[in-house]
Amino acid sequence: MENVNNQPQPGFPSQAQSTSSIPTPNQVSQQNYVQPAYTQPEKPKSKWKKILAIFAVLILLGVALFGYLIFQGIKDAPQVQQKVTSFLSDVSNNDLETAYNLTSAQFKESTSKEDFTKARTLFKAQYAGFKEQKQTGFSVEANAGQPTLYKYSGAITYTDGDQGELSATLVKENGEYKILGIKVNVDIKRMEKFQQGSSDSVLGVGTEK
Repeated sequence: MENVNNQPQPGFPSQAQSTSSIPTPNQVSQQNYVQPAYTQPEKPKSKWKKILAIFAVLILLGVALFGYLIFQGIKDAPQVQQKVTSFLSDVSNNDLETAYNLTSAQFKESTSKEDFTKARTLFKAQYAGFKEQKQTGFSVEANAGQPTLYKYSGAITYTDGDQGELSATLVKENGEYKILGIKVNVDIKRMEKFQQGSSDSVLGVGTEK
């Protein structure tokens, strides 16, 4: 006689079937868990590296600008020297109209033609008997929004053998250098020769008094 309790009931799976079809907790966790992909954490950017990089770029730009100014100064030296020589020669020869035309607009604003003419009389020791001058140094200044300035220094020789020193500042106007300011200095011996009370003269602007 069969055991009625061991027979599967209609509509219900057998005990073996129900046991095998139910996943264990371990199987459930393995099916649902997905291992995330490993990503290497980003290294924090160093602020010092950024600062040093910016500093290096600024240095390179400064060196490039300095090199350009030196190149420009050497390139323009003959033109500037000729302009200064012409000015000194014209004043020495009392050709003040021509000399005044070699000056910049700002020079003319600070020194009228009348004052310029008077200066020739006051500064005879500095300008009379001019023979020649040679460049002894220069510097070029470039400022944002401002015209480039050429600062010139030279040694003067007079017809009587006396020596003098000059410093001049020139500025480019319409592509041509103009005298912005000029200062000539002579020694006491030459000053006494012309019975003059001042050993140096300053005309225009851009030079130290």
